[in-house]
Amino acid sequence: MNNIPDFINHLSPDMVNEFLKHTTKVEYKKDDIVFSENDDGDAIYLIENGAFSITARKNSKIKHLKDLKDGDYFGEMALLNHEKRSATVTASDDSVVFRMFKDDFELLSKDHPELIQEIKAHIIDRQRELFLREELVDSTGLDHESLHIAFGGDASLRETALYRERYDSAADKRIEDLINSTKDVIINRCAHQIMINFNSGEIRTMSIFDPFREKVHVVDKFVESSYINRHFQAIPYDEKAEMVRNIYKFIMNEPAFNKLNDDKKEIITRPLENWKPLSKEKLDNMISKFAYLRNIESLYLRNVKISMIQDAVRMQFNCDGTHFIDSTNYDEFIEENF
Repeated sequence: MNNIPDFINHLSPDMVNEFLKHTTKVEYKKDDIVFSENDDGDAIYLIENGAFSITARKNSKIKHLKDLKDGDYFGEMALLNHEKRSATVTASDDSVVFRMFKDDFELLSKDHPELIQEIKAHIIDRQRELFLREELVDSTGLDHESLHIAFGGDASLRETALYRERYDSAADKRIEDLINSTKDVIINRCAHQIMINFNSGEIRTMSIFDPFREKVHVVDKFVESSYINRHFQAIPYDEKAEMVRNIYKFIMNEPAFNKLNDDKKEIITRPLENWKPLSKEKLDNMISKFAYLRNIESLYLRNVKISMIQDAVRMQFNCDGTHFIDSTNYDEFIEENF
């Protein structure tokens, strides 16, 4: 095989040849369908030469997801589980692939367990990437090279955004105090996540001491130092981060967690090995911009959610769109759009 996929190209030539002995060479003509969405997953395909297109049905429409070329591979999830195919793969040109059925993979695993472990580790990494894309943001705080996911809202709301009358809410009247309280609560105190609804003045927080229950506050109370002292215990930021790690470790030691299949456990546990919270400086910078985003005349911030656990802020604007964006791209997003 001239174009070796990355998940086996680090293996010795003998090991690669051993892998390929369990495959069958298959040719596809342009526009041939390799498999369709919801088909049973039964094989992995390694592209020797040619091109393929991956599509999936989203909201009754066919959406193009990705193009594949020489040296790429697809269908690998069939080797780990028996899930239905999540997409349709079509040959974009006359192509040649090496196909390995799941039964052949199992036979290979008996004779060469070390080879299979290498391959499974790579496939799990790729599955984890898919999992994160589907979940939008990584709940364990994995760093993103470039995260900016946007959802368009109701078109009628976008079209009328410039003409709707705006009013000052309770949050607008105390915006600077609100920002200062938000910084204090998430940087110096027990909150690990805060959501602010600027239009209604509703504040929702989650505490590291009560991590699964959301509490609701009104802005007029949330900006008062005495209220903050009563409801949010002070705790050093590094100690709070250590509590996050310990809570995850506790969960991973629970019998119920061990009932997850190995790849699901790997997806959850691997990022925690080097997990770090969003830095205090980044939190401070992102929260400081809320007043500016709220005061844009034609496109003001409606609500926002920010967490120390994940490097992604969720923002909704008055046009009803939603943006998930990481701290690295946050300032650039503001500069380019506003």
